[in-house]
Amino acid sequence: MISEKNFLWRRRAEVSRRLRFRVAFACFAIGVVMSCEAGAADATAAHKLAQDSNCYKCHSATKKKEGPSWRELAEKHKDKDDGEAKMLQYLTSTTRRAKFADGHEEDHPVVKSKDQEQIKNLALWLLGR
Repeated sequence: MISEKNFLWRRRAEVSRRLRFRVAFACFAIGVVMSCEAGAADATAAHKLAQDSNCYKCHSATKKKEGPSWRELAEKHKDKDDGEAKMLQYLTSTTRRAKFADGHEEDHPVVKSKDQEQIKNLALWLLGR
């Protein structure tokens, strides 16, 4: 038969284990929330730059419009070594031509910002889609 002292010791150890797990989980959850909030400011700025540059006229986050969706572009470039450079080229190149389904081509507009940090933020946001 288990003595009362031994039972209390085991019960205390179990409670302590549960408490440690809860504290660790809470710290993890706080870290996730904080990283999401930090990314949200970048996402907000990138979204605003995309709106200001009329990117939504031809592109969508998930559906193909006149141009490919950002998800398609991200899947194509995010795992490549030069993926970020390619996205920056798409956003800033004045010689890039956009090809449409009916076969015609037009100059692809550049992003309406001269701030390289804003443009890089937009490229990283698009790659993260």
